[in-house]
Amino acid sequence: MNQTAFRYVGLCPTLWIESPNFGLDFFQVESTVFMSLSCV
Repeated sequence: MNQTAFRYVGLCPTLWIESPNFGLDFFQVESTVFMSLSCV
């Protein structure tokens, strides 16, 4: 069961996807980078 939450860094919404299956969730990293670039 994944929990999706939005965190606001400055004015940029950053999507964090928490997965119990991975210590470092690549989807979280991908989403963070993607939305950060989209904000710029």
